[in-house]
Amino acid sequence: PHGVFPYGNILSMLVFPATMGFSFKGLAASSALRVPIFKQILRSIGIIDASRNVAMSALRQGHSIGISTGGVREVFETNEHHECILLKERIGMIKLAIKTGANLVPVYEF
Repeated sequence: PHGVFPYGNILSMLVFPATMGFSFKGLAASSALRVPIFKQILRSIGIIDASRNVAMSALRQGHSIGISTGGVREVFETNEHHECILLKERIGMIKLAIKTGANLVPVYEF
């Protein structure tokens, strides 16, 4: 689930490359990358824009990418009592994988 501040995702961004030995990029909404200082912090740990072109470019360069499929909408659906994962209408990641030959590995992080 995608909370307001995805701690698990950021922890993975920091630990995954060191433990698994290959490049990992996290995707963030364009709006998150417009905030001064926050943008620099996110970029420093490997966060890139979640646009289709940027994600496709990262995959073609051999990076693994992490996607919170529900995006910003999921932030408003998840609360302290219920976790919500939006997948039904989120097929862009499948299209990206088909176009680039990337593997899809489902992960549940919180």
